[in-house]
Amino acid sequence: MPEHLPAFLHPAEIDELLQLAAAPRAWTLGRQGTGYDISSIKDLAPDVPALAASSAAPALAAPSTASALAVPSAALAALAAPSLSPPASLAARLPAIARAISHLGTPHEHHWDAYLIRYREGAYVPPHVDPAQPGRRHRRLNAMLSPAAGGGELRIGGQLVALSPGDAVLFYSDQEVHEVAPVTGTRLVFSVGVWR
Repeated sequence: MPEHLPAFLHPAEIDELLQLAAAPRAWTLGRQGTGYDISSIKDLAPDVPALAASSAAPALAAPSTASALAVPSAALAALAAPSLSPPASLAARLPAIARAISHLGTPHEHHWDAYLIRYREGAYVPPHVDPAQPGRRHRRLNAMLSPAAGGGELRIGGQLVALSPGDAVLFYSDQEVHEVAPVTGTRLVFSVGVWR
């Protein structure tokens, strides 16, 4: 049964993630092959014990709450550099990843991910369940950054899940059938998953 988390993302976090999505970065076709793209942001997770213990990625110090709300223009300019590697100042600025994992539960070893998901005109996701490793569960949190102009409705277990910008849904993607209706315009989602 999906769990709705209203206002999971703060307005400043939504703006920051939208700016990150708009900056030149690596996008890959989603595994369903139905027109949506994904861009990993796992390397932007702040240093938190659950992630440090479960990830091979280098630990980064988390900023104060006040400094976590603004993206310096120098950081965005650095994202446009050919390396596509975010500077440490921005890498420590996505506490939403750690907050998502606190809702999802501690991942098994390094088995977790964090993505921006971009649905362009006509993109959709057919009804499916996600794979999980043997003996593990795949739990996912998806938060709306920018809804589609039309379409793009999310259904989990046959239920319509209406998300406003900043709202999130928590569900077991390996057991609950989920889908996204064809999109008119563009739809952007922040997504974090763990295998437990």
